Amino acid sequence: MRRRFFLLLLIPTSLLAQDKVNVSVSNYLRYGTGVDGFLSQKRDYVENLTDSRIALYDFLVGFRLLHDAPPEYGLEFTGVQKRYLEFKKDDLYIRAGDSYSLFGRGLALNLFENRPLAYDTGVDGIKMEYKTRIMKFALTGGTIRYRDVVDLSRSERYDIRGGSLELAPYSSFSFGANFVSGKFRILDTFPDQHAQFDVPEFFGRVQVGEVDMFASYAEKRTTVFTPDPIFGARPTHRGSGFYASIGFTQESFGVTIDYKDYRFGIADPYDRVNPNRATKAYAFQNMPIVHKEHGFTLLSRYPHIIDFNDEVGYQIEINYTIFDHLTGIINASGASRHYTFSPTGDTNQIFQPTFASAPRKSSFLPDFSSKYSPFWEVYAEWQYFFEVDGTDYVLVGFNRRSDVTADEVLYTSSGPKIAATSSIGVPLALQYTLPAGWVVKFVAERQWMHEEKNPSQTKFFNQLLALSILRSPDYSVTLRYEFTSDKATVDGRKDWTALDIGFRLSKSHNITLTAGGDRGGQICANGVCRVVNPFLGFRASILSYL
Repeated sequence: MRRRFFLLLLIPTSLLAQDKVNVSVSNYLRYGTGVDGFLSQKRDYVENLTDSRIALYDFLVGFRLLHDAPPEYGLEFTGVQKRYLEFKKDDLYIRAGDSYSLFGRGLALNLFENRPLAYDTGVDGIKMEYKTRIMKFALTGGTIRYRDVVDLSRSERYDIRGGSLELAPYSSFSFGANFVSGKFRILDTFPDQHAQFDVPEFFGRVQVGEVDMFASYAEKRTTVFTPDPIFGARPTHRGSGFYASIGFTQESFGVTIDYKDYRFGIADPYDRVNPNRATKAYAFQNMPIVHKEHGFTLLSRYPHIIDFNDEVGYQIEINYTIFDHLTGIINASGASRHYTFSPTGDTNQIFQPTFASAPRKSSFLPDFSSKYSPFWEVYAEWQYFFEVDGTDYVLVGFNRRSDVTADEVLYTSSGPKIAATSSIGVPLALQYTLPAGWVVKFVAERQWMHEEKNPSQTKFFNQLLALSILRSPDYSVTLRYEFTSDKATVDGRKDWTALDIGFRLSKSHNITLTAGGDRGGQICANGVCRVVNPFLGFRASILSYL
């Protein structure tokens, strides 16, 4: 590691002697000290991330110096990460080293990083793209070492190679194919789990006037070399996924309909919870979730966690302008598993009951019976601007949601054990500009919960209030206060108060200070979810651009 670090430091030194050298550096320092509300013990973290880029003519060298000792989430690390060399000229782009890629809508390949979630599926290898007016061609290959965001002791390795070809003979019509192939392996487990996989995908897009349509279909073909001796696995497996969308847009009205049918790893109740099975959807597959990800805190507190292995559903969103001052959004989504499983009366080799799924001809549509673990949500908001094309507004929203989980392992004479969570949420936001460029923003959120799995009470409410005063981009002050009637919070508290202060030290340095408590909870992005523990203490961050 030290030899690689010094080599990368020598590269900018030689380049600086050249003409037409462009060097950019960004540094992000994060520090926190306080008490972990879940563990009730002292917790500190120090993270410093430096991204450096040196451009010379058609070449670019980049690398990251990372100090996570200890990190807020993830594994402790100090050294060089994300080193790469790029070449770009006209329509050709080549990158060697660490990179990320997206093929289509992600059914076959979607590689990205999300540090707040400790999620990273970057590939260490080579990437190439070539674009013309009528063609897009891409290749990628290398090794992915993925750490499970839920269980960091689990490590998966993917040796992949993939390609994408899209042809657009007309601006309103395009079609293409993606292909990803390679080997999958579970590391640090006994016995070693590994398999061969192939993921072909076909897609097309058509635009007719104000209507835009897209469809994509992918298959995942897996050959398992070392089946799990406890859960078992078929030597070969085939899963599939389908995604489609249609959108209509006018100046004051737009509607989008999304549909998903993900069958990449349908399994019985025991195999479904086995994280090591090679027949599941892989970490490099990250497709559209087809439900709304909310920006309001309470509405995102109890998210629906998508199952890329077994979920069918849809989403409809309407955007409209009633008149120049008033706009609105209506969003509705629903999803469920494809099948329901019940015991057969037999047992497997380790004396666990075996399960069989009931046939369903309409499995291409969600079923909202409790035994199919259905989810549905309706959200509407209205935003009134005080002036046409202005920035001051008042916003009111309404949310209704239901999420049911059927535990078929706990099967009784009346069926699987059902645990339902439902909520009603009402967010309110107000923004108003004061003299001298100061802006006041107030947010109030109220949420009524019904949570059957809550060990203390099934019905409770949450309330969040936030008041911000800011003058962009120089100063910002936000006071947040949240309270609940829930007696079963993770840290045993009923309320949390935090003060955020942000200021611009110069054109290149932004500082954020936070003191107080955060409730924590489940957070999701792009279908990736993790639990964030409550935290009470002090946090600071400095973002610098050089």
